[in-house]
Amino acid sequence: MNIVIREEPSAAAAAQALATRNIPKAVRYILQAWSGDTVKLVKEGLAGRYLNRRSGHLANSVGRRIDKAGDLTTATLGTNVIGRGQDVPYARIQDEGGTIVPKRARALAVPIGGTKGLPRNFPNLVMIRRVGKPPLLIEKVGKAWKLRFVLLRSVTLKATGWWSTPWAEAKADLARRYDPEQVMIIAGRLGAGKEEA
Repeated sequence: MNIVIREEPSAAAAAQALATRNIPKAVRYILQAWSGDTVKLVKEGLAGRYLNRRSGHLANSVGRRIDKAGDLTTATLGTNVIGRGQDVPYARIQDEGGTIVPKRARALAVPIGGTKGLPRNFPNLVMIRRVGKPPLLIEKVGKAWKLRFVLLRSVTLKATGWWSTPWAEAKADLARRYDPEQVMIIAGRLGAGKEEA
């Protein structure tokens, strides 16, 4: 007489095994959602919390790139990470603060009022020298004169934290999202087909 005993895995054990296999997908899912939320947080901060953007170049340069190699997923966040568009060389100094000095000219032409562009865009500029004060560049418009630029030897910017402050918040958020229990919950949902990676 033979006795055969078979141990069938329980549904819970099978679900746990499936969830464990889906951990890399869960990590990618979390990273994709977090990086998108982080880019949104940074861009919202540029709309008045840290800077009052004028042109939108800095906000438009902020982005993310997700790279997948096997089970490894890498997120790159920052300015011009996608490679489309124009890089913004002033991004770091706007965040950290510092002093700007001219590289090729003797002075920086700082726009005044609603002036946009560079002095070379204004063919009718005249320099007005002032005793003890920085020179001005004014434009002859018809019979009137319009103040366009002030010439300065350096400009010191205060730190705005437009990147570093939301980045610190985002890193804390990522640590919460990567809680092992959260990862297993999402891995289980991916295994059950309730989420898409």
